[in-house]
Amino acid sequence: MKLSKSKIFLILLLCFIAGVGIHSFFDVSFFWIYVLGLISLASLIVGWRIKKFRVIALGGIFLFLGMLRYNLDLPQADSNTIQFYNEK
Repeated sequence: MKLSKSKIFLILLLCFIAGVGIHSFFDVSFFWIYVLGLISLASLIVGWRIKKFRVIALGGIFLFLGMLRYNLDLPQADSNTIQFYNEK
């Protein structure tokens, strides 16, 4: 199967959306998100010459970026915010 640029772009967008979805349904710690990013980056560097492997590694990086984006968007609940006092 030949992967055109538009199919690769679609795959990477779906990986980003999947990263946001996975992090919103499952509580993934920042450590594991970081490990996923490092493994994806290392595999991208090692397997750059193989096009399918490159797309898979880029998909892992976009999955990492989606999870990271969701993690950074979560508000921090401290005593200065009203959400800190919910259910108390």
